[in-house]
Amino acid sequence: MQTMTPQVQRLTVPALHRDGDVPPSAMDEGWLFVFGSNLAGRHGAGAALVAAERYGAQNGVGEGAFASSYAVPTKGHALEVLPLTAITEHVERFVLWANAHPERKYWLTRGGCGLAGYSNDQIAPLFTGLRVQRLSITAQWMPYWVAALNRGPAVRICFQLQLDRQLYSNVDRRLLSSGGLLSQYCFA
Repeated sequence: MQTMTPQVQRLTVPALHRDGDVPPSAMDEGWLFVFGSNLAGRHGAGAALVAAERYGAQNGVGEGAFASSYAVPTKGHALEVLPLTAITEHVERFVLWANAHPERKYWLTRGGCGLAGYSNDQIAPLFTGLRVQRLSITAQWMPYWVAALNRGPAVRICFQLQLDRQLYSNVDRRLLSSGGLLSQYCFA
């Protein structure tokens, strides 16, 4: 009888960031700023405005990569909030695109949780299919990432984090405590 060696999957989150923070310099650092948008491509408020002013988001482009940004629609052409099923489809397209471009660095904003009004519980899990090595997520989304990884098959996962001490206080410590997930995750 053959014994199976558990597969090791290594996911690296190079940084956690506070909601509202932006990469130091998208052009110099190579970050792709991922933000919630509207299908009309009117980037006039919130992270969409930041994307237009700092990361090259193009007016009239409501979805996809442009310059150092990626627009994920959470509102429609008339700026109405999209249903969660539609947002899920847009996020799935982004996840497929990002996983096909692992050489990029991704800075996720809480797209859909601001002006569109959805909660972290509704939006964060949609992004957990990302399997890129260079990713920065808001500290508020870390519990969803850890929970999604823990639901996977019996796989030993080494999840390396470089946690800023101030951001660490925003992460639910119960998820990271011994007896919880530390037996499955290695922290470097």
